Amino acid sequence: MRANEDLERKNEEILLLKKKAQRDESGDEIVVRSDAMIKLHIRARKVAPTNGTVLIQGESGTGKEVLARFIHHHSNQRQGPFLAINCAALPPSLLESELFGHVRGAFTGADHDKRGLFVEAGDGTLFLDEIGELPLDVQAKILRALQDRKVRPVGGLKDVAIKARIIAATNRELKEMIADGRFREDLFYRLSVFPLFVPPLRERRQDILILARRFLSRLKEDHKGFSPKAIRFLETYSWPGNVRELENWVEHAVILAGDEKILPEHFPVLTDADRDPLAALTADLPSYDELGRRYARLVLEHTGNNKSEASRILGIGFTTLWRKLKKDPTR
Repeated sequence: MRANEDLERKNEEILLLKKKAQRDESGDEIVVRSDAMIKLHIRARKVAPTNGTVLIQGESGTGKEVLARFIHHHSNQRQGPFLAINCAALPPSLLESELFGHVRGAFTGADHDKRGLFVEAGDGTLFLDEIGELPLDVQAKILRALQDRKVRPVGGLKDVAIKARIIAATNRELKEMIADGRFREDLFYRLSVFPLFVPPLRERRQDILILARRFLSRLKEDHKGFSPKAIRFLETYSWPGNVRELENWVEHAVILAGDEKILPEHFPVLTDADRDPLAALTADLPSYDELGRRYARLVLEHTGNNKSEASRILGIGFTTLWRKLKKDPTR
């Protein structure tokens, strides 16, 4: 009985999230349509109202900071600031000053006391992006800050209490870095109290079109939109740059298309190496027979239209290949 109630409640929760995915006007909501993002959204909502430290992992451009801001917005810290720092963007000496602050005279140019981000974040959230780029000595100081809830400014003699919630993010494989001695294991476990993984865009193709339309609406609300061929193009590309790359593509296309519908030629030019032919074969979930025809065409193109070589690669007779192609209305 309890299991049925839990299942029913879970299904209602997923249905609610799917309905929210249709509404693009909510700037703080994560775009959720694919099953992977629905599950991520549920986990993010569960951890948001707690004080748990969160570690967000995922490839560059997947939207890790968007997720961090979402957690902050739905947390008990939402009345406080959301402060973010890219740990890879500053040299270690300057990074320490930014994170922990410094006292006057701590180093050349330190002509006044400065509060670091751990203190400046107050009752809000501090987002540490690219945490995997931290040198080991700074990692040790962050570990102490998380354990003791105190920081010591550079050059200072007294600790300062901190209250902010910490969310960290990385595109690195931290466990591999631990094995190589480049990341502290104790810091990893302190950060990953509640780990979240943002899947790459190529693994959640259901989200591509809704994201593209959201970006287009932000750029030009009354735009005519994407042509069917442009949509197919978007949905079959491999997106190595993830959501960030998609956003850049849409902006590029709007500039070229002007007030007209966006066509494939309005997107950035791709080399053959950038295309994902296998994804293109299956993007619209074709029938088994249609998939076979498409694959036969792909092999035929690869062989320079040499039907004998294509038949050998496919492991079928020349006559069978000819019949497959004959059924194809595009040939």
